[in-house]
Order: sequence, then C-alpha cells, then structure tokens
Amino acid sequence: MLLDVVLDRPEITWLATETDKVAHCIHALGLKREDLPSLTFEQGGSKTVRYFTDKLPIGLGTTSDELRFVYLVTDANPDSVRRFMRSHRTLFERLNRWTLSLFFPGYLSAAESAIKAAVMESFAEPVRLAIVEEFKWFCEARRALERSIQPAVPVDRLRYGRACRAFAAPRFYAAYRAWVKEGSAAFHDLLSPLLRDKLARGQVRIETQVLTHRYLNVATTAMTA
Repeated sequence: MLLDVVLDRPEITWLATETDKVAHCIHALGLKREDLPSLTFEQGGSKTVRYFTDKLPIGLGTTSDELRFVYLVTDANPDSVRRFMRSHRTLFERLNRWTLSLFFPGYLSAAESAIKAAVMESFAEPVRLAIVEEFKWFCEARRALERSIQPAVPVDRLRYGRACRAFAAPRFYAAYRAWVKEGSAAFHDLLSPLLRDKLARGQVRIETQVLTHRYLNVATTAMTA
C-alpha cells in the first residue's frame, strides 16, 4: 500500500530512510534531534536512540520548509493514529508548514471520519490550567486505584467520580496513558495552542484519500509475513 502511495506521486521527492529524514530535518530545516519522533532502546547498559521508527515515507513539499507526512491506516481503532500524532507533536509544532495525508484501503474507508476526528484532537482548544491541575489529580488518583496503591491522602471518591465523568473524552484518555509513560510532560499537549494556531493560519493541511486498489487478497499474507 505504501508503495502504491509513493509510485502514484512521482512528482514528490520522498525521504524513505531514517538517515535521510534526520539529515533533512537537521541540515535543511535547522531542527534539533530532540524535536524528532524517537524511541530509546536500552541493552546491556547502553542506549540506542532511533528516529522515525514508524518507517513511513515523508515527502518534500512545494516550498523548502514544508514536509508532507503519510499515515497509512491499517486499523479502524483510532488509538494508533493518536500515538502517531503524540510522537510527532514536537516536530509538528516546530515546522513552519506541513501536510498530513491519511490513506485508507477500501476495506477501512468506513473508519475515515473516526480516524480524522482522532487526528483533529491534537488541534483542539487548549485546556485551562485549572482544569489541567484537576486532571493531574485525577491521573494520580486513577493510577493509585488501578494499582491498589495506598496514597498518602485517601482518594476523595465523590471528587473522583466527578472527574471520571469530566475526563471521559478520548482526548483525556490518551493524555492519561501518555502521563503514565512520560509524567507531567504529557500535559503539554493539553495546554499548548501551537498546533491549533498553525491550523487556523493555514500552515497545516489534513488530507484523506481512499486507495483505489484492492488489498484484501493479500491481507492474510501481510499480517503473517
């Protein structure tokens, strides 16, 4: 499917490898390595940082400072695209102009609205600081209850119940999972207006397209390869 995406757009110059993507972001766009989506692997006391581990091609835009990101939808569950947006958020905030193209195989076209809605959560109105403080309390209380940890101060069950209802939206569920992994840095996504402002100024474009080729005949092979 990714091969079809690339071959159908010969006018675009594509960055395919981790080395090419990192080099372009640093040398052509003036970004730093910490701005790029990455994963750190530890083994035997040594650490290895890998960048752009999703291995999706990135196209060069019509202007020198623009990038075109490809996201291939392979699952109707929007959690995967939420993780993609989360991992790329710092890069998206640093770029002056970029496009995200969402590609759907025909058998997943019914998920188009849900996937795009999950992407647009990243451009939502920033949450007020007071609400983020309450959400932080909720995160700590929820983790304590889920892990049967006795907190220093007993959890106010009435307050917790209200918070469960207030933070039931997928945006907060994703933020909670990010907080479990990253700590307070995860709250940046809720507070920052940068992506919303870029979208409002026309610096960001979100596109969707359903691939015309049929892929169900190779689905079993692809999932077991």
